Amino acid sequence: MRPNDIFPDELGTFPLVKIVAITTLVMYSASKLMRKQAMTFWPLELKCLLLMMAIGVFLIPLASNRQDSIDKLSDSLEKVAIIFVLIINLVDTRPRLIRMLDLLIICGAILAVAAIHSYTAGQYLVKDKGVGVRIAGIVGGIFGNPNDLATALDMLVPFSVIRALGSKGPLRVFYLTMSALMALAVVFTFSRGGFLGLVAAGGFMIWKLGRHNRAAIVLGSVILVSVVLLSVPNGYGARLGSILHIQNDATGSAQERQELMAKALNVAAHHPILGVGLGNFHIYSIHEKAAHNSYLETAAELGIVGFLAYLAIIFGPLKKLNVVQGRLRRRRLANTPLSSADSEVYYLSVGLQATLVAYMVCSFFASIEYNWYLYYPAAFAIALFRVETLGQAFQRSAPQQGTIWSRRVPFRAAYGGTRQNDLAG
Repeated sequence: MRPNDIFPDELGTFPLVKIVAITTLVMYSASKLMRKQAMTFWPLELKCLLLMMAIGVFLIPLASNRQDSIDKLSDSLEKVAIIFVLIINLVDTRPRLIRMLDLLIICGAILAVAAIHSYTAGQYLVKDKGVGVRIAGIVGGIFGNPNDLATALDMLVPFSVIRALGSKGPLRVFYLTMSALMALAVVFTFSRGGFLGLVAAGGFMIWKLGRHNRAAIVLGSVILVSVVLLSVPNGYGARLGSILHIQNDATGSAQERQELMAKALNVAAHHPILGVGLGNFHIYSIHEKAAHNSYLETAAELGIVGFLAYLAIIFGPLKKLNVVQGRLRRRRLANTPLSSADSEVYYLSVGLQATLVAYMVCSFFASIEYNWYLYYPAAFAIALFRVETLGQAFQRSAPQQGTIWSRRVPFRAAYGGTRQNDLAG
Protein backbone atom coordinates (compact mmCIF):
# COMPACT_ATOMS: atom_id res chain seq x y z
CA MET A 1 0.00 0.00 0.00
CA ARG A 2 1.09 3.59 -0.61
CA PRO A 3 -0.06 5.70 2.36
CA ASN A 4 1.13 8.96 0.80
CA ASP A 5 -1.24 8.41 -2.13
CA ILE A 6 -4.18 7.45 0.08
CA PHE A 7 -3.64 10.30 2.56
CA PRO A 8 -1.83 13.00 0.55
CA ASP A 9 -3.01 15.91 2.70
CA GLU A 10 -2.05 14.29 5.99
CA LEU A 11 1.31 12.83 4.93
CA GLY A 12 2.40 15.08 2.09
CA THR A 13 5.91 14.08 1.09
CA PHE A 14 6.77 12.56 4.48
CA PRO A 15 8.92 9.50 3.52
CA LEU A 16 7.10 6.97 5.70
CA VAL A 17 7.80 4.01 3.43
CA LYS A 18 11.52 4.78 3.22
CA ILE A 19 11.76 5.14 6.99
CA VAL A 20 10.13 1.75 7.53
CA ALA A 21 12.26 0.11 4.85
CA ILE A 22 15.58 1.51 6.09
CA THR A 23 14.73 0.68 9.70
CA THR A 24 13.93 -2.88 8.68
CA LEU A 25 17.23 -3.24 6.82
CA VAL A 26 19.22 -1.85 9.74
CA MET A 27 17.54 -4.18 12.25
CA TYR A 28 17.94 -7.18 9.96
CA SER A 29 21.63 -6.48 9.29
CA ALA A 30 22.35 -5.80 12.96
CA SER A 31 20.69 -9.04 14.07
CA LYS A 32 22.70 -11.07 11.54
CA LEU A 33 25.96 -9.44 12.60
CA MET A 34 25.25 -9.95 16.31
CA ARG A 35 24.61 -13.64 15.69
CA LYS A 36 27.66 -13.87 13.40
CA GLN A 37 25.49 -15.25 10.60
CA ALA A 38 25.74 -14.77 6.87
CA MET A 39 23.48 -11.99 5.58
CA THR A 40 21.63 -14.45 3.34
CA PHE A 41 21.73 -17.89 1.85
CA TRP A 42 22.13 -18.13 -1.90
CA PRO A 43 19.44 -19.95 -3.86
CA LEU A 44 19.80 -20.02 -7.63
CA GLU A 45 17.03 -17.46 -8.09
CA LEU A 46 18.82 -14.84 -5.98
CA LYS A 47 22.02 -15.40 -7.93
CA CYS A 48 20.11 -14.94 -11.19
CA LEU A 49 18.49 -11.73 -9.94
CA LEU A 50 21.87 -10.33 -8.97
CA LEU A 51 23.24 -11.47 -12.33
CA MET A 52 20.54 -9.43 -14.09
CA MET A 53 21.48 -6.43 -11.99
CA ALA A 54 25.18 -6.97 -12.70
CA ILE A 55 24.52 -7.09 -16.45
CA GLY A 56 22.48 -3.90 -16.11
CA VAL A 57 25.39 -2.18 -14.33
CA PHE A 58 27.92 -3.49 -16.87
CA LEU A 59 25.86 -2.14 -19.77
CA ILE A 60 25.43 1.37 -18.34
CA PRO A 61 28.49 2.81 -20.16
CA LEU A 62 27.27 1.23 -23.42
CA ALA A 63 23.61 2.26 -23.10
CA SER A 64 22.14 4.96 -25.29
CA ASN A 65 20.63 6.57 -22.20
CA ARG A 66 22.71 5.84 -19.12
CA GLN A 67 20.32 7.63 -16.78
CA ASP A 68 17.45 5.32 -17.80
CA SER A 69 19.54 2.33 -16.79
CA ILE A 70 20.50 3.92 -13.47
CA ASP A 71 16.87 4.84 -12.75
CA LYS A 72 15.65 1.32 -13.54
CA LEU A 73 18.25 -0.15 -11.21
CA SER A 74 17.55 2.21 -8.32
CA ASP A 75 13.79 2.54 -8.70
CA SER A 76 12.95 -1.12 -9.39
CA LEU A 77 15.53 -3.87 -9.31
CA GLU A 78 17.47 -2.65 -6.28
CA LYS A 79 14.34 -2.48 -4.13
CA VAL A 80 13.05 -5.79 -5.45
CA ALA A 81 16.36 -7.48 -4.61
CA ILE A 82 16.31 -6.15 -1.04
CA ILE A 83 12.77 -7.34 -0.39
CA PHE A 84 13.59 -10.66 -2.07
CA VAL A 85 16.45 -11.23 0.38
CA LEU A 86 14.28 -10.25 3.36
CA ILE A 87 11.46 -12.62 2.35
CA ILE A 88 13.58 -15.71 1.75
CA ASN A 89 15.43 -15.21 5.05
CA LEU A 90 12.66 -13.98 7.36
CA VAL A 91 9.64 -15.93 6.14
CA ASP A 92 11.08 -19.07 7.70
CA THR A 93 7.99 -20.77 9.13
CA ARG A 94 4.70 -21.82 7.63
CA PRO A 95 2.63 -19.53 9.93
CA ARG A 96 4.74 -16.55 8.85
CA LEU A 97 4.17 -17.37 5.21
CA ILE A 98 0.43 -17.68 5.76
CA ARG A 99 0.30 -14.36 7.63
CA MET A 100 2.10 -12.69 4.73
CA LEU A 101 -0.35 -14.17 2.24
CA ASP A 102 -3.31 -13.10 4.38
CA LEU A 103 -1.95 -9.56 4.44
CA LEU A 104 -1.62 -9.59 0.65
CA ILE A 105 -5.16 -10.93 0.28
CA ILE A 106 -6.57 -8.14 2.44
CA CYS A 107 -4.61 -5.47 0.53
CA GLY A 108 -5.74 -6.98 -2.77
CA ALA A 109 -9.35 -7.01 -1.61
CA ILE A 110 -9.12 -3.31 -0.69
CA LEU A 111 -7.81 -2.53 -4.18
CA ALA A 112 -10.55 -4.70 -5.71
CA VAL A 113 -13.39 -3.08 -3.75
CA ALA A 114 -12.09 0.38 -4.66
CA ALA A 115 -11.85 -0.58 -8.33
CA ILE A 116 -15.37 -2.03 -8.37
CA HIS A 117 -16.69 1.09 -6.64
CA SER A 118 -14.96 3.29 -9.21
CA TYR A 119 -16.62 1.40 -12.03
CA THR A 120 -20.12 1.26 -10.54
CA ALA A 121 -19.96 4.94 -9.49
CA GLY A 122 -18.68 6.02 -12.90
CA GLN A 123 -15.48 7.38 -11.36
CA TYR A 124 -13.20 6.24 -14.16
CA LEU A 125 -9.59 7.19 -13.90
CA VAL A 126 -7.88 6.17 -17.13
CA LYS A 127 -8.94 7.33 -20.59
CA ASP A 128 -8.64 4.69 -23.31
CA LYS A 129 -9.42 5.54 -26.91
CA GLY A 130 -12.17 3.30 -28.25
CA VAL A 131 -12.99 1.70 -24.88
CA GLY A 132 -13.92 4.97 -23.24
CA VAL A 133 -12.54 5.09 -19.74
CA ARG A 134 -11.11 2.40 -17.50
CA ILE A 135 -10.67 2.00 -13.78
CA ALA A 136 -7.33 2.15 -12.01
CA GLY A 137 -6.09 1.47 -8.51
CA ILE A 138 -6.69 3.89 -5.66
CA VAL A 139 -3.02 4.10 -4.71
CA GLY A 140 -1.48 5.16 -8.01
CA GLY A 141 1.97 3.97 -8.95
CA ILE A 142 1.97 0.68 -10.84
CA PHE A 143 -1.64 0.18 -9.76
CA GLY A 144 -2.61 3.32 -11.65
CA ASN A 145 -2.46 1.26 -14.84
CA PRO A 146 -5.53 -1.00 -15.26
CA ASN A 147 -3.47 -3.75 -16.88
CA ASP A 148 -0.99 -3.80 -14.02
CA LEU A 149 -3.82 -3.72 -11.51
CA ALA A 150 -5.39 -6.74 -13.24
CA THR A 151 -2.08 -8.60 -13.13
CA ALA A 152 -1.68 -7.97 -9.41
CA LEU A 153 -5.22 -9.18 -8.67
CA ASP A 154 -4.76 -12.22 -10.91
CA MET A 155 -1.77 -13.24 -8.85
CA LEU A 156 -3.60 -12.75 -5.54
CA VAL A 157 -6.71 -14.75 -6.44
CA PRO A 158 -4.92 -18.15 -6.04
CA PHE A 159 -3.75 -17.14 -2.57
CA SER A 160 -7.33 -16.46 -1.53
CA VAL A 161 -8.62 -19.69 -3.11
CA ILE A 162 -6.08 -21.90 -1.34
CA ARG A 163 -6.81 -20.21 1.97
CA ALA A 164 -10.48 -20.96 1.38
CA LEU A 165 -9.71 -24.64 0.70
CA GLY A 166 -7.73 -24.85 3.93
CA SER A 167 -10.43 -23.16 6.01
CA LYS A 168 -13.93 -24.05 7.19
CA GLY A 169 -17.19 -22.30 7.92
CA PRO A 170 -17.30 -18.48 7.91
CA LEU A 171 -13.59 -18.21 7.21
CA ARG A 172 -13.99 -20.21 4.00
CA VAL A 173 -16.84 -17.92 2.94
CA PHE A 174 -14.64 -14.91 3.69
CA TYR A 175 -11.80 -16.11 1.47
CA LEU A 176 -14.17 -17.13 -1.34
CA THR A 177 -15.71 -13.65 -1.17
CA MET A 178 -12.25 -12.10 -1.43
CA SER A 179 -11.55 -14.30 -4.46
CA ALA A 180 -14.79 -13.26 -6.15
CA LEU A 181 -14.15 -9.56 -5.50
CA MET A 182 -10.67 -9.69 -6.99
CA ALA A 183 -11.84 -11.71 -10.01
CA LEU A 184 -14.67 -9.24 -10.59
CA ALA A 185 -12.27 -6.29 -10.37
CA VAL A 186 -10.10 -7.95 -13.05
CA VAL A 187 -13.12 -7.98 -15.36
CA PHE A 188 -13.84 -4.31 -14.70
CA THR A 189 -10.28 -3.35 -15.69
CA PHE A 190 -11.11 -4.47 -19.27
CA SER A 191 -7.62 -6.01 -19.37
CA ARG A 192 -7.31 -8.75 -21.98
CA GLY A 193 -4.05 -10.01 -20.51
CA GLY A 194 -5.65 -9.93 -17.07
CA PHE A 195 -8.54 -12.06 -18.31
CA LEU A 196 -6.19 -14.64 -19.83
CA GLY A 197 -4.09 -14.71 -16.66
CA LEU A 198 -7.20 -15.28 -14.55
CA VAL A 199 -8.32 -18.14 -16.80
CA ALA A 200 -4.84 -19.68 -16.77
CA ALA A 201 -4.52 -19.55 -12.97
CA GLY A 202 -8.05 -20.92 -12.49
CA GLY A 203 -7.56 -23.70 -14.99
CA PHE A 204 -4.25 -24.69 -13.42
CA MET A 205 -5.77 -24.94 -9.95
CA ILE A 206 -8.72 -26.99 -11.21
CA TRP A 207 -6.30 -29.35 -12.95
CA LYS A 208 -4.10 -29.73 -9.87
CA LEU A 209 -6.74 -29.89 -7.17
CA GLY A 210 -9.82 -31.20 -8.94
CA ARG A 211 -9.13 -34.87 -8.33
CA HIS A 212 -8.73 -34.57 -4.57
CA ASN A 213 -11.11 -31.71 -3.74
CA ARG A 214 -13.79 -32.13 -6.38
CA ALA A 215 -16.70 -30.74 -4.34
CA ALA A 216 -14.82 -27.68 -3.04
CA ILE A 217 -13.27 -26.95 -6.44
CA VAL A 218 -16.60 -27.23 -8.27
CA LEU A 219 -18.35 -25.02 -5.70
CA GLY A 220 -15.62 -22.40 -5.79
CA SER A 221 -15.47 -22.43 -9.58
CA VAL A 222 -19.24 -22.08 -9.91
CA ILE A 223 -19.26 -19.13 -7.50
CA LEU A 224 -16.40 -17.32 -9.23
CA VAL A 225 -17.67 -17.95 -12.76
CA SER A 226 -21.21 -16.95 -11.80
CA VAL A 227 -20.05 -13.69 -10.26
CA VAL A 228 -17.96 -12.87 -13.32
CA LEU A 229 -20.63 -13.77 -15.90
CA LEU A 230 -23.39 -11.92 -14.08
CA SER A 231 -21.25 -8.80 -13.82
CA VAL A 232 -19.70 -8.60 -17.27
CA PRO A 233 -19.90 -4.94 -18.37
CA ASN A 234 -21.01 -3.76 -21.79
CA GLY A 235 -18.33 -4.04 -24.44
CA TYR A 236 -16.28 -6.59 -22.51
CA GLY A 237 -17.06 -9.44 -24.91
CA ALA A 238 -16.03 -7.38 -27.92
CA ARG A 239 -12.76 -6.43 -26.23
CA LEU A 240 -11.96 -10.07 -25.45
CA GLY A 241 -12.83 -10.99 -29.02
CA SER A 242 -10.00 -8.78 -30.23
CA ILE A 243 -7.57 -11.28 -28.65
CA LEU A 244 -8.26 -13.65 -31.54
CA HIS A 245 -9.31 -11.05 -34.10
CA ILE A 246 -6.75 -8.28 -33.73
CA GLN A 247 -8.12 -6.33 -36.68
CA ASN A 248 -11.41 -5.85 -34.81
CA ASP A 249 -9.84 -3.87 -31.96
CA ALA A 250 -11.37 -0.40 -32.26
CA THR A 251 -8.70 1.11 -30.02
CA GLY A 252 -5.83 -0.02 -32.23
CA SER A 253 -3.91 -1.18 -29.15
CA ALA A 254 -3.89 -4.86 -30.18
CA GLN A 255 -2.40 -4.00 -33.57
CA GLU A 256 0.11 -1.66 -31.96
CA ARG A 257 1.20 -4.28 -29.45
CA GLN A 258 1.75 -6.78 -32.23
CA GLU A 259 4.04 -4.27 -33.93
CA LEU A 260 5.86 -3.56 -30.66
CA MET A 261 6.51 -7.24 -29.99
CA ALA A 262 7.84 -7.65 -33.54
CA LYS A 263 10.12 -4.66 -32.92
CA ALA A 264 11.35 -6.12 -29.61
CA LEU A 265 12.10 -9.42 -31.30
CA ASN A 266 14.05 -7.58 -33.98
CA VAL A 267 16.06 -5.61 -31.40
CA ALA A 268 16.81 -8.78 -29.42
CA ALA A 269 17.95 -10.56 -32.58
CA HIS A 270 20.34 -7.73 -33.47
CA HIS A 271 21.75 -7.44 -29.91
CA PRO A 272 21.85 -11.08 -28.77
CA ILE A 273 24.93 -10.95 -26.54
CA LEU A 274 24.89 -7.66 -24.65
CA GLY A 275 21.45 -6.20 -25.28
CA VAL A 276 20.75 -2.49 -25.57
CA GLY A 277 20.95 -1.74 -21.86
CA LEU A 278 18.61 -1.84 -18.90
CA GLY A 279 15.54 0.37 -19.45
CA ASN A 280 16.71 1.39 -22.93
CA PHE A 281 14.39 -0.56 -25.22
CA HIS A 282 12.00 2.39 -25.57
CA ILE A 283 14.74 4.29 -27.45
CA TYR A 284 14.71 1.63 -30.18
CA SER A 285 10.95 1.12 -30.01
CA ILE A 286 7.98 2.64 -31.81
CA HIS A 287 6.98 6.04 -30.38
CA GLU A 288 9.10 5.45 -27.25
CA LYS A 289 6.78 2.68 -26.02
CA ALA A 290 7.51 -0.46 -24.03
CA ALA A 291 7.46 -3.84 -25.73
CA HIS A 292 4.37 -5.00 -23.78
CA ASN A 293 6.09 -8.38 -23.50
CA SER A 294 8.42 -9.04 -20.57
CA TYR A 295 10.27 -11.89 -22.25
CA LEU A 296 11.14 -10.00 -25.43
CA GLU A 297 11.98 -6.80 -23.59
CA THR A 298 14.32 -8.62 -21.21
CA ALA A 299 16.07 -10.31 -24.14
CA ALA A 300 16.37 -6.99 -25.96
CA GLU A 301 17.78 -5.10 -22.95
CA LEU A 302 19.94 -7.71 -21.20
CA GLY A 303 20.89 -10.13 -23.98
CA ILE A 304 20.73 -13.91 -23.90
CA VAL A 305 22.43 -14.30 -20.51
CA GLY A 306 20.07 -11.89 -18.80
CA PHE A 307 17.12 -13.53 -20.53
CA LEU A 308 18.16 -17.00 -19.31
CA ALA A 309 18.60 -15.65 -15.78
CA TYR A 310 15.08 -14.19 -15.98
CA LEU A 311 13.66 -17.55 -17.08
CA ALA A 312 15.48 -19.29 -14.24
CA ILE A 313 13.74 -17.00 -11.72
CA ILE A 314 10.40 -18.10 -13.22
CA PHE A 315 10.97 -21.84 -13.59
CA GLY A 316 13.28 -22.41 -10.59
CA PRO A 317 10.51 -21.77 -8.03
CA LEU A 318 8.06 -23.86 -10.09
CA LYS A 319 10.46 -26.78 -9.88
CA LYS A 320 10.86 -26.37 -6.12
CA LEU A 321 7.10 -26.18 -5.60
CA ASN A 322 6.59 -29.25 -7.75
CA VAL A 323 9.06 -31.14 -5.53
CA VAL A 324 7.08 -30.16 -2.43
CA GLN A 325 3.77 -31.03 -4.03
CA GLY A 326 5.12 -34.32 -5.42
CA ARG A 327 6.23 -35.57 -2.02
CA LEU A 328 2.80 -34.93 -0.53
CA ARG A 329 1.01 -36.33 -3.57
CA ARG A 330 2.95 -39.60 -3.27
CA ARG A 331 1.83 -39.89 0.34
CA ARG A 332 -1.75 -39.42 -0.76
CA LEU A 333 -1.42 -42.09 -3.46
CA ALA A 334 0.00 -44.43 -0.82
CA ASN A 335 -3.16 -43.81 1.25
CA THR A 336 -1.12 -42.17 3.98
CA PRO A 337 -3.30 -39.54 5.67
CA LEU A 338 -1.89 -36.04 5.57
CA SER A 339 -1.77 -33.94 8.69
CA SER A 340 -3.45 -30.55 8.66
CA ALA A 341 -0.01 -28.96 8.35
CA ASP A 342 0.87 -31.14 5.34
CA SER A 343 -2.46 -30.34 3.68
CA GLU A 344 -1.77 -26.67 4.21
CA VAL A 345 1.66 -27.01 2.59
CA TYR A 346 0.10 -28.89 -0.32
CA TYR A 347 -2.41 -26.10 -0.94
CA LEU A 348 0.30 -23.46 -0.60
CA SER A 349 2.48 -25.19 -3.18
CA VAL A 350 -0.37 -25.39 -5.69
CA GLY A 351 -1.48 -21.80 -5.05
CA LEU A 352 2.01 -20.40 -5.52
CA GLN A 353 2.39 -22.37 -8.75
CA ALA A 354 -0.92 -20.91 -9.97
CA THR A 355 0.31 -17.42 -9.09
CA LEU A 356 3.46 -17.94 -11.15
CA VAL A 357 1.36 -19.32 -14.02
CA ALA A 358 -0.75 -16.15 -13.89
CA TYR A 359 2.45 -14.10 -14.07
CA MET A 360 3.77 -16.09 -17.02
CA VAL A 361 0.60 -15.34 -18.99
CA CYS A 362 0.13 -11.71 -17.95
CA SER A 363 3.79 -10.84 -18.49
CA PHE A 364 3.44 -11.97 -22.11
CA PHE A 365 1.25 -8.87 -22.60
CA ALA A 366 3.02 -6.38 -20.33
CA SER A 367 6.52 -5.09 -19.62
CA ILE A 368 6.67 -5.88 -15.91
CA GLU A 369 9.92 -7.84 -15.78
CA TYR A 370 11.59 -5.50 -13.26
CA ASN A 371 8.63 -4.97 -10.93
CA TRP A 372 7.66 -7.05 -7.90
CA TYR A 373 5.13 -9.30 -9.68
CA LEU A 374 7.55 -12.17 -10.30
CA TYR A 375 10.06 -11.76 -7.51
CA TYR A 376 7.85 -11.76 -4.43
CA PRO A 377 5.94 -14.97 -5.33
CA ALA A 378 9.28 -16.54 -6.29
CA ALA A 379 10.63 -15.59 -2.86
CA PHE A 380 7.55 -17.07 -1.16
CA ALA A 381 8.07 -20.28 -3.15
CA ILE A 382 11.70 -20.47 -2.01
CA ALA A 383 10.60 -19.82 1.57
CA LEU A 384 8.02 -22.63 1.41
CA PHE A 385 10.53 -25.03 -0.12
CA ARG A 386 13.08 -24.13 2.52
CA VAL A 387 10.62 -24.58 5.40
CA GLU A 388 9.40 -27.88 4.03
CA THR A 389 12.89 -29.24 3.25
CA LEU A 390 14.33 -28.25 6.61
CA GLY A 391 11.26 -29.75 8.27
CA GLN A 392 11.93 -33.07 6.55
CA ALA A 393 15.61 -32.92 7.55
CA PHE A 394 14.51 -32.27 11.12
CA GLN A 395 12.17 -35.28 11.10
CA ARG A 396 14.82 -37.58 9.63
CA SER A 397 17.33 -36.48 12.29
CA ALA A 398 15.01 -36.78 15.29
CA PRO A 399 15.75 -39.71 17.66
CA GLN A 400 13.08 -41.79 19.31
CA GLN A 401 10.45 -40.07 21.42
CA GLY A 402 11.32 -39.55 25.04
CA THR A 403 14.97 -38.64 24.66
CA ILE A 404 16.48 -35.27 25.42
CA TRP A 405 18.55 -34.26 22.46
CA SER A 406 20.11 -31.49 20.51
CA ARG A 407 21.79 -31.88 17.18
CA ARG A 408 22.83 -29.85 14.16
CA VAL A 409 21.55 -30.58 10.68
CA PRO A 410 23.80 -29.28 7.89
CA PHE A 411 22.02 -26.58 5.93
CA ARG A 412 23.85 -27.73 2.80
CA ALA A 413 22.23 -31.17 3.13
CA ALA A 414 18.82 -29.68 3.69
CA TYR A 415 18.75 -26.99 1.04
CA GLY A 416 22.06 -26.56 -0.67
CA GLY A 417 23.36 -23.61 1.35
CA THR A 418 26.63 -23.20 3.20
CA ARG A 419 25.81 -22.63 6.86
CA GLN A 420 24.33 -24.86 9.54
CA ASN A 421 21.03 -24.44 11.35
CA ASP A 422 20.39 -25.40 14.92
CA LEU A 423 17.42 -27.75 15.21
CA ALA A 424 16.91 -28.44 18.89
CA GLY A 425 14.08 -30.10 20.76
